[in-house]
Amino acid sequence: MPTGAEFSAAAIEFSAVSAELRGLSAAVRSIDTASVVQGGRLGRLAPVRLASCAGQATSAAAAVEAAAQLCRERAAIIAAYEAQLAAYDAAMIAYSAQLNSLALASSGWSWLPEQPDGVVAAPVQAPAPRRPVAPSPPPAWADVRRIGGSRPVGRFV
Repeated sequence: MPTGAEFSAAAIEFSAVSAELRGLSAAVRSIDTASVVQGGRLGRLAPVRLASCAGQATSAAAAVEAAAQLCRERAAIIAAYEAQLAAYDAAMIAYSAQLNSLALASSGWSWLPEQPDGVVAAPVQAPAPRRPVAPSPPPAWADVRRIGGSRPVGRFV
């Protein structure tokens, strides 16, 4: 499964190949066979074969450019998922910190001194924080890695 960087690199390579194929097609179309071959069977077949080659190069260029576009789209999908994952990781760190603060506050109220009337005043309890919701798993074709690490993200976050 390719990573986002690998999809981006492939898109660049595919686009370069597509441009070369379009250039090849244009070069073949510009050949004036009449100035080289005159008459006869070869004179009739050469323009047909060259036109066929130019058409095949144009078709191949379109197919390779479509692959480049697919790679760009997949790289964007992976980048968006990695951003969601980074936001989730940050939210989980904040959530853990809130839970730790709440636990410390809850355990610390018994250490408060008694009031003159003999009652220990409990601090106001903050509501429990809500656990962040993990993003949906990435597509099966994606190799997503957590930003700042190389640990791949599996089907479950």
